[in-house]
Amino acid sequence: MLEALVWGRAQVNAQAPETTNQDSRGPRVRRAGISGLDPLGLALAAAAFIGAVLLVVSDFTTLFKVHTDAGVTVSNGLVKGHENHSYSMLIIGLASLPLAYAATRYGSRPAMTGLAALGLIAVVIAVGFDLSDATGTNTLARTFENASGSPAVGFYLETLGAALLIISGGGGLVLTAPDRRPGAPPPAPEETESETSPGDRREEERAAAAAARAAARARRGDG
Repeated sequence: MLEALVWGRAQVNAQAPETTNQDSRGPRVRRAGISGLDPLGLALAAAAFIGAVLLVVSDFTTLFKVHTDAGVTVSNGLVKGHENHSYSMLIIGLASLPLAYAATRYGSRPAMTGLAALGLIAVVIAVGFDLSDATGTNTLARTFENASGSPAVGFYLETLGAALLIISGGGGLVLTAPDRRPGAPPPAPEETESETSPGDRREEERAAAAAARAAARARRGDG
């Protein structure tokens, strides 16, 4: 009876190192999203979503106004964003939303790169095409005689949205980049392996069992 009790305790003690090692492994480490870097990360995450929404809204907002030399807006002289660039900002804004989610939730660096790239494309369209159309007297004169143009709220919305995408994507890439400085600790592995090999655990179990048997013999001898 006493020997069985001691042997049962020995088995429990023999399994303790394995249980500890299993606990030491812990859950798989997942790359933190940019929103996990408070408070700057939250600002970058908000910038990604707000920038995408602004691009969508800008396509249905007045991009520029056409007016005469006297400053009077001509009839049908309000040009919306989608009329000037064929829904380009709408497409970019919608494409940015899943990238913003992936960058925010999972810390996906390709998604952050995509955000920055889409922001650059939006800047090229806004500055290279929309701005020149909004201020190009010769271009407007083909449609409206003696007319000129001036950017409206839609142009500023699309420009701000593009800038926010660039800031969010580029800032996320900088904040989540691994530390390459000399002497910097290596990045955390995906999963921490157990420090005790199966062979070592078996040796520990044998040693514990031998100690239990020795203790049982000693108790019988004392009795």
